[in-house]
Amino acid sequence: MTPFDIWMTAWRNGAAMLDAGWKLGEMTAAAGAVVQKRCGMIGDACRDPLNGDYRELGRMAPEKFEAFSRASAAMVDDWRIMQADTMANWQAMTRIAMTGRPASPTEVSTVMKRSSRVIERAIAAPGRAMAPVHKRATGNARRLRTG
Repeated sequence: MTPFDIWMTAWRNGAAMLDAGWKLGEMTAAAGAVVQKRCGMIGDACRDPLNGDYRELGRMAPEKFEAFSRASAAMVDDWRIMQADTMANWQAMTRIAMTGRPASPTEVSTVMKRSSRVIERAIAAPGRAMAPVHKRATGNARRLRTG
């Protein structure tokens, strides 16, 4: 890894954290708007049960199950990949230690690259996990605003 690689990795990691923070803010605002709109719909349905918007109200639970299932799958996938890289590093470092010699530049580079991937994946994981929920919340906010 060159100094440029390290700098670019830091830049990408910062951009991933900034993007996740931005999307968290968007998702929070969208979720608030959707909850407010749907609470009004629930009140309308309670006052006039025959004309309630049950199609919209019926979407509430299934869309959450779907979005959070996708978010969970993204998290598990990230954990699996990070664990595989971590285990490969432990095996490589154990092999190096058992030889009784210093690590070669190639071995050091391989361990560093895997470690860098683990760090990058850990930093980007919240954004990947949040993406399906963000997409659903902002999509609902747009649809309910125009509907």
